[in-house]
Amino acid sequence: MTDQRSKVEQYRDSQGSRQRLFQFYREVYPDSPWLLDDDRFLWENLSPPLNGPDDSSIWLLKEGDNLLGHNSYLRYPLSIAGKIQKGACSTNLIVRPELVGKGLGHQLIEHNETLGGIPYAIGMTPASNSAFQKCGWRLVSGPRLYSRFLRPGPNLRYVGASRSKRVVLTPGLELANLVSSVWREACRVKKLAGVSCQEISLFDQAHDSIWRGLLSDFAIHADRTAELLNFKYCVRSDVTHVKLLFERDGSPVGYGVYRLSDHPLQRLRLGRIVDFVYDPKLGRKLISFMIGIMITRLRAFGVDGLVAIASTSEIARALIDNGLFLSRAQPVMIKETDFSVDELTKDHRHLWHITLGDADFDNYW
Repeated sequence: MTDQRSKVEQYRDSQGSRQRLFQFYREVYPDSPWLLDDDRFLWENLSPPLNGPDDSSIWLLKEGDNLLGHNSYLRYPLSIAGKIQKGACSTNLIVRPELVGKGLGHQLIEHNETLGGIPYAIGMTPASNSAFQKCGWRLVSGPRLYSRFLRPGPNLRYVGASRSKRVVLTPGLELANLVSSVWREACRVKKLAGVSCQEISLFDQAHDSIWRGLLSDFAIHADRTAELLNFKYCVRSDVTHVKLLFERDGSPVGYGVYRLSDHPLQRLRLGRIVDFVYDPKLGRKLISFMIGIMITRLRAFGVDGLVAIASTSEIARALIDNGLFLSRAQPVMIKETDFSVDELTKDHRHLWHITLGDADFDNYW
């Protein structure tokens, strides 16, 4: 049962309050030193486009001066059936380990429903998954994380495989990599008539309506405006994103975002396909072409592995064409308000466009 003496308070930044919060992070996220980066902290929590001038994305569950739990609500514009609404994406939902199962996390989840937007969450842990469902949120299936362990050893170590399991699994993964490389050379789209790409430094507001149009087959998606995209991919100082604009005969048909990701403790370098939008009229060929360019560039940096999210079977096939073959489900939760997921599914070709750029998947190391 929830302890009624605890209460949810908005985080207010100051030197002292940040020191106390960072100490909490050290205790509950001991393997996540990137959370203690001041520049990253300011970018993610105090400067999102939909935050007010004195607003913070962080809410704390406290009992007196004792910090019991934490949740961040990333306020992103969300398009639902073509209507742009405020979204409140729940991330970093956590309570102290000794308090798990006592209902405290429910207070943070229920608070999300009071923020005046559409509450949702992506990629939750099993424990959080259960808590969200108990609060009446709708579980949505479909998105899957696709990956490839180019160097099995570092990846297996990262996912917690024992030494004996690494010895057993490594030969099979190396054989799968060999087969996948042959498959990629045979299946990926290396050229596409009339389509070119160029690196860009900023996203252009003039393309906002184009991205909305290309995503109109999806019932739900983050409204990928230049303001949001530039915030997410152009102003961070802790990581560097590469942005590609794809055009056909001078008109935009998509964009792609990728980056290198070096884990500070695990000696692991990943290549992340962070975000993409593509013209559905050009379909699998275009997305295969786009992903192929990003993967080729990432592999040139000697990455240990590659990751991306597919929210449709067409995107999944394009990732497989480019050699990614390991997959697992990425659960998604949303609180139905003035809409029904079932009705959205009936009225749209696809339900939800999700990439690593959504929620806080890309905010990690």
